[in-house]
Amino acid sequence: MRTEDTEEGYTPSDYLELSCSGNRKESVKPEFRKSAFIRAFIFSIAALPMMAGVAFDAASIRVNNSGGEINNKPAEEKVLIEPRSITMTNVTLVRCMKEAYGVYPFQIGAPDWMNSIRYDIAARTANAAPEDQLRLMLQQLLAERFHLSLHHEHRDLSVYSLIRGKQEPRLRDAEHPDATSMGMSDGAVLFRGYSIGDFIATLAGPPFRVDRPVRDMTGLTGKYDFELKISADGAGMKSVFEEMLRGGGDAPSVIHLIQEQLGLRFQAEKASLDFLVVDGADKSPTAN
Repeated sequence: MRTEDTEEGYTPSDYLELSCSGNRKESVKPEFRKSAFIRAFIFSIAALPMMAGVAFDAASIRVNNSGGEINNKPAEEKVLIEPRSITMTNVTLVRCMKEAYGVYPFQIGAPDWMNSIRYDIAARTANAAPEDQLRLMLQQLLAERFHLSLHHEHRDLSVYSLIRGKQEPRLRDAEHPDATSMGMSDGAVLFRGYSIGDFIATLAGPPFRVDRPVRDMTGLTGKYDFELKISADGAGMKSVFEEMLRGGGDAPSVIHLIQEQLGLRFQAEKASLDFLVVDGADKSPTAN
């Protein structure tokens, strides 16, 4: 088992550069993992007892002072999960919570600093462990080193449920399911090795910025290759993205393109979802 998750922030110029050059930029969006085992543990970390088998043997946590930018561009966040370790670079505490609890960002209620201060985390265990167990260990680590405490609550809100259309979705099995990337070429966005969760996470960010949370109700569990045609050519896509970025997104147009080209449907509805609400946390972790 090896999970590598890279999340980049893009400026408008990054998108326009991609659309014109057709270069591919590696980007893995955080996936909404629905493990019932993990979700059963969404409760106050402060009340979580110290249990054998849920702690790393060694862990290092340091503040990353890059300021979230390198050469005036948003710095890359990296998360690498392997059977004996978790390595996280330039991550916020909100990102850590996403990885530990398998939720979308909109499901986390946290103070602003938890989305701005960044950390490097390296944790390892002597014995190989399944991914679910490693995420429980990450929960415990956040509780011990940041004194993170939280509770969960249900909230009713307007969402889109992404469902299958009348025809089979126009998605191909990924040629390289372990390598996830997003690129742009000839007026299209190219998705390679994407799960539905990866795709949904992409829609929440620039330039698309779909106007409400999207949840996966497709039942599709694989990794896929597919394209989303934005315009006839790179210049046209550049213009479309410029307009999207100026306007904060264009949900109706994006939804129409996805429904027409991919055979997936967006169903607007009300839903009661789990939210993680932070009760307290320290900005500085305890010493290594």
